[in-house]
Amino acid sequence: MKNEESRELRKQVIALATALALQETERTGEDYTRAINKALDEACIRLGVNHKDFIKMFI
Repeated sequence: MKNEESRELRKQVIALATALALQETERTGEDYTRAINKALDEACIRLGVNHKDFIKMFI
């Protein structure tokens, strides 16, 4: 994967995870810092990104 493609995919995962976490906090009142972990996992699944590969995008 090229750097630009990787950067774009990383942005998409982060944007989706943020939206999912905010929805969860509004729906359940759960703390954002707890909701974001689950949301990142869900965003990776929805976008077809391996969670470990997503973490590697920051290294």
